[in-house]
Amino acid sequence: MKNSGCRGRPDLSALETARADEAAGRLREAVAGVRNWLTTHPGDPEGLALMARLALRLGRAEVARDFAGQTLERDASHREALQISASAFRALGDLAEADRIYDRLLGLDPANPSAWNEKGNIALATDRHEVAVDCFRQALSLIPDHPMITCNLGLALGHAGQHDEATGVLEELTNRPDSPAEAFDHLSAITALRGDMPGAEAVQLAGIERFPDRARSYLLLARLRSTISDRDGAAEAFRQCLRLDPGNREAAFVLSTMGEGETPETPPDEFYAGLFDYYADFFEWHLKEKLGYCGHDLIRTSVEGSLGPGRGLLEILDVGCGTGLCGEAVQPWARAVDGMDFAPKMIRQAKRRGLYRQLEACSALDFLKRTDRRYDLVVAADVFGYIGNPLPLMTAVRSCLRAGGHFCFTAELGDVARFGMGEHIRYVFHPDFLTTAAAETGFDVMSRDQAVMRHDGDEPIRVEVLLLAARD
Repeated sequence: MKNSGCRGRPDLSALETARADEAAGRLREAVAGVRNWLTTHPGDPEGLALMARLALRLGRAEVARDFAGQTLERDASHREALQISASAFRALGDLAEADRIYDRLLGLDPANPSAWNEKGNIALATDRHEVAVDCFRQALSLIPDHPMITCNLGLALGHAGQHDEATGVLEELTNRPDSPAEAFDHLSAITALRGDMPGAEAVQLAGIERFPDRARSYLLLARLRSTISDRDGAAEAFRQCLRLDPGNREAAFVLSTMGEGETPETPPDEFYAGLFDYYADFFEWHLKEKLGYCGHDLIRTSVEGSLGPGRGLLEILDVGCGTGLCGEAVQPWARAVDGMDFAPKMIRQAKRRGLYRQLEACSALDFLKRTDRRYDLVVAADVFGYIGNPLPLMTAVRSCLRAGGHFCFTAELGDVARFGMGEHIRYVFHPDFLTTAAAETGFDVMSRDQAVMRHDGDEPIRVEVLLLAARD
């Protein structure tokens, strides 16, 4: 065997060639080179660590985790292997294990800004906002003014409720030539959270001026305009998004509702999930203060009118729970309340109420098909407008109700024969179709009423409020 000039050390030229291939973007050639190296040098920590890094870059998180683990079995303080292992666990969704590994790495290398930044990102993802702020400050103490970490700090400050400081950090960053596009996104969201929708739009437009070829900037602008009922402005932003990202199903769906394509009976999950994730931080303020929303109150009134006062005896499921307004409204009737919503950020907001036994971020149909629980009451406030054809949902609800169980929901009314897309990018329904659908899916109508649930601009939005009983 050759040596590199130091007695007893193996020739590392094969590994250096693999590293050169990696640097040149020839990742598969690099993998082949490291695999050959490990054939003749089994268990070599440097070869194992390099293979872990290559696997992570190729999107093979499980493989990266395993090779990093093998490295750490041989050298428990191998810093690169710890970094890769933490990144792999994070990619696989095990944030707790990733966080523990970053703690190990920082114990060995407390001046590692990347580890502090990633630990901050994990804290953000798990709603530990003050911890995230501290982590990003630690990272910036090591590499001051780093644009992406500064951006992360601004986001964390906003989530921690420190809106003035968050605004200051992000405004200063967006004025810098090295500002990332995400800084404009976060500043726009915080501005919207503070109730300044025109200001939020102006920030997003400034980001587009700086990054004119970024589809996501147009997508976020379109979502913002959708929340303030600027239909024409949203459409133009969705068109620009689709121009830059022709495969964007959310943009294609919205434009189809405006006559630019065929509107499907059910929307793609990513449309409303993305919209409500964007909307989550200022959802309740906008609904109550700007739209006069009262869907949760309509549900409570209907339940009380048919079932009487709450006695805390019912197992309740809140479909499309959002931030928990409806769950809170029916809590007097509940022994336990479960909730689901397809927007993960809405679920995080709902958790803060502390009233749900179980919360899941998933589609209503996925939850209802998987759950083994049987409920006494299922509620769905302002959900039908986002699902299209209601028959699959109503059938699934019926299957998870106990004998004598009830389903209470609101549905926006419109001038349609059965159901169809309304002008506010929500599905609308004919009241007779709703009662027919109830009968077809195994329900009897106990009560029905019509009321104004919200306003879009100056237009009152009328809904049908139905309480159904599961037919034996």
